[in-house]
Amino acid sequence: MAAIITVISPLNNSLVKTVNLPAVTALPACNSTRFRITTTASADSSRVYLGNCDAGNIAIIRASDATPLVNLPAPVSAATGPTLTIPAASQSGLNTTYSYAIAKPPAPPLQIGMSVVIKGFMNTDDGTFAITALGPGTFTVLNPSGVTAVAQNGTGVATPPLQSPVFVLAGP
Repeated sequence: MAAIITVISPLNNSLVKTVNLPAVTALPACNSTRFRITTTASADSSRVYLGNCDAGNIAIIRASDATPLVNLPAPVSAATGPTLTIPAASQSGLNTTYSYAIAKPPAPPLQIGMSVVIKGFMNTDDGTFAITALGPGTFTVLNPSGVTAVAQNGTGVATPPLQSPVFVLAGP
């Protein structure tokens, strides 16, 4: 998914320039946002801020010549990630699928892309992994060294996702 910025002169409404921002992968979490991309100008009109949900960042662009200056990553969510009890793991090819329950409800749900730290299996199922798939009471990670294990006392802590910069307000 690529973002293209079109710069229009406020003097005569003519096209000044187009700027291509780096292509990013569309994130499922952004499907529920009202606007995937938002823009606002600084109070002195010297910069434009472009919040891009799918990129998980805010692009800062110099307004005078439409030059991208920097991409600021969105901060980690202020929410705490869920703590999990994990009684079993099942290996299939390169993937390990864990069964789990939220240990301390209420907690935010797991999301694809979240990082989860798993302990207590005492084998190669322990580690830090990114969630690649979700099912009812299960999550899957890429773990080529994983093994099938049942009757475990595993625990996990998921890292909350980055905040989506879907609404930007410029300060003074």
